Amino acid sequence: ITIEEHTIIGGLGGIVAELLARKCAARLNMIGIEDEFAVVGEYEELLDYYGFTGKKLAERIDKLITKTGGTK
Repeated sequence: ITIEEHTIIGGLGGIVAELLARKCAARLNMIGIEDEFAVVGEYEELLDYYGFTGKKLAERIDKLITKTGGTK
């Protein structure tokens, strides 16, 4: 799982995906802003809006792990 507080296009997730493709087969989930026009606001408000607060990230990761059959 990669997490970045900006667009997932051309970011950390892409770099990790490229490395995984070269080295091994592995699942990858990228958490970040999808390809859309960004909203404007205060930093803390934007973290909440995009789901980047600790609580929201933990819930999302928990769902990803449960969905893919992983263990916590």
